[in-house]
Amino acid sequence: MLQGSNTQVAPKAITVAEAVRILSIGRTTLYGLIKDGEIRATKLGRKTLFLAKDIDAFLDRLQQGGGAR
Repeated sequence: MLQGSNTQVAPKAITVAEAVRILSIGRTTLYGLIKDGEIRATKLGRKTLFLAKDIDAFLDRLQQGGGAR
């Protein structure tokens, strides 16, 4: 967040822990979705991150009936 600003900035990338909380799934399920190509992950050094737009796209596919697994 910018100093002196009362507005919050939505994150562009989230961690594994945040993704499992947002999606209400376990880490193993999340990593399975990555392996199956259902969710795209980005590596930054040793850290695995998910772009917010990729999480949104996954949720949109689920809502449209193109569910995972």
